[in-house]
Amino acid sequence: MIEQIKEALEKATSGNWIVQPGDSYDAVYSSQKTRLTVVAGRVDHNDAYLLANTPTYIRYLLDELEKVQKEIEKRDHVLKNCLNFVEPQVEHHGYGFFPGGNPNLFFPDAEMNSPQEIENWNEACKRWDEGNTEGEPSSHVPLIIGNEVIGSATIARLGMGSYVDVDEDAKTLLDSILSTLSNKEDTTCTDSTSTEKES
Repeated sequence: MIEQIKEALEKATSGNWIVQPGDSYDAVYSSQKTRLTVVAGRVDHNDAYLLANTPTYIRYLLDELEKVQKEIEKRDHVLKNCLNFVEPQVEHHGYGFFPGGNPNLFFPDAEMNSPQEIENWNEACKRWDEGNTEGEPSSHVPLIIGNEVIGSATIARLGMGSYVDVDEDAKTLLDSILSTLSNKEDTTCTDSTSTEKES
């Protein structure tokens, strides 16, 4: 559509469009040196000024649109760099005791854990799936005497295994970046489809 607008603007009568006032109607002329070319005759007084300034208005809007597109390209470049930095921060894989949170992201080692620990894990997953999204506490708990933390202890209710630790802040940021980039791609696809249909 943008290219069609530019093409139509180039094909329009060249020169400086001016209004020639009349008694009942106005006329719009193109002024080129000492020559006047009629652009439109019998134009309503209220429409003549808008018509005469249409080429100027369109050029201005095209220039502004180009500036916005360049800013969007700069923004997308920054977002893609952020994406490359944030994406590896979302998930951390490891092996050890249950780190807390969603038990579905923990995979007990069948060779290392007792049947009771496996059962505890199954029950924890069931509670999570039923809506208890507070999750299970971490296997590592602080040892506190009075108001002072003197160390930590391990309570391995779910045993040992591999796990995926998700950084929720990084995930939220990643989703926001992907959504912004996806919206731009959807808009581009829509514009391309519209252009193909029109042609």
